[in-house]
Amino acid sequence: MGEVRREFERAVELDPNNLEARSDLLEFYLEAPRAFGGGLDKARQQADVIARLSKAEGHSARARIAMKEKRYDHAEREYRAAIHADPKHPGYQRDLDDFLKKHRPASPQPSERKAGLQPGLEL
Repeated sequence: MGEVRREFERAVELDPNNLEARSDLLEFYLEAPRAFGGGLDKARQQADVIARLSKAEGHSARARIAMKEKRYDHAEREYRAAIHADPKHPGYQRDLDDFLKKHRPASPQPSERKAGLQPGLEL
């Protein structure tokens, strides 16, 4: 697992502005046990850098961290903020839809929402 971590970290070193490499490293930090180099603190650091590179991707990264921490209200706000920051990116709406199906089954269906923004929910 250490070799995998080093490869992700090396990819970020080679191209610090590569959002995909940073997102992969963030995912590794979220999923790997601390003993193998993972950790929420490291994931948060990556999310901060990602947010400086792309506001929408930063919200998406923070949503994934909130999900890991089981802070679902915060995750939902971050998913919605990602959509608001880049409404033309279809992945953000899909991420929100998947989240709502799993964690808010009573929510309106995707066709009943406009760009993931529902009245009464602030970003």
